[in-house]
Parts: sequence; C-alpha cells; structure tokens
Amino acid sequence: MEREQRKLMTTIRLNSKYQVTIPEEIRGAVGLGVGDVLEVSVDHDKVVLAPRRPAKRSREVRLTSDEKRALTRAKRKMKTINEDLFGSRGLTPKEIATAVKAGLIPKNEAYSWTEECQKDLRASMQDYVEGRVSPAFDDPSEAIAYLHKEAEKRA
Repeated sequence: MEREQRKLMTTIRLNSKYQVTIPEEIRGAVGLGVGDVLEVSVDHDKVVLAPRRPAKRSREVRLTSDEKRALTRAKRKMKTINEDLFGSRGLTPKEIATAVKAGLIPKNEAYSWTEECQKDLRASMQDYVEGRVSPAFDDPSEAIAYLHKEAEKRA
C-alpha cells in the first residue's frame, strides 16, 4: 500500500541573515534532521528546497568480477558472524577492502571484521559463557581494588 502524500504548506519569514527555520511538521514529513543538505532551486517564481540524499555507494562503484566474488564471500561471512560467532571466521583483507569499496562496511569499522578481531571476540565470549567475568562496580575505586586482588592471586 502506497503511503499517502500530504501537501503541507506554511508561511515562514527570512531573518536578517536571509535564513529560514523549517517548521517541525514540515521537517518531520520529509525526514529532515540537523546537518542534512538541501538543494535550493527556483521553479518559475518559486524557491524550492529539496533534501539532497546521499547516493548509495554500492550503486556507484564498479567492481571487477574478482571483487564481486570477494563481496559475495564477505556478505556470507558477515551473515555467519552475526548468526554464529563461534562457527565463523573473519574476513580476509581482500574481502574487507572490497566491502569498504562497495559501501557495505564503513572504513572506520573495517578492523572489527578481521579474523584477528573476531578471534578476540570469540575468546571474550567464551570467557563470558564460562563465567569468567568481573562483578559490577558502583565506583572506580571498587574496580581498582578488585583488579589489585586479582593481580595478587596470580602473582
């Protein structure tokens, strides 16, 4: 079922810096948020503001056949990691580079999909499953005291 489009109209005033405030009802209707970019154009005698949505990178990027295969493997591995951490393996550098290029993984999150990181996550999760966790602390001094006791046990 198609979403019904409502036509909303209101009156606003230019301030001394030629700026306007878009009313909340209008912002909500088109999903505008702080920092969004708007295109400004003139249509006959009307000023038109239109949200400029970022293009999806996966549609812009051309991948070689080798990269397409790497991207398919990356998607499969990511699905497995999300569904079964213990039965999964991290992505290879080639798979990560291709997934970043295609926009599947933000560049700043690439490390979290490596086998090195996934191995550490599996070890941490195994510790949790086996009850090797610290208690909750009400303040930092309790945490420090706990760590000192644990260090003494191991010394």
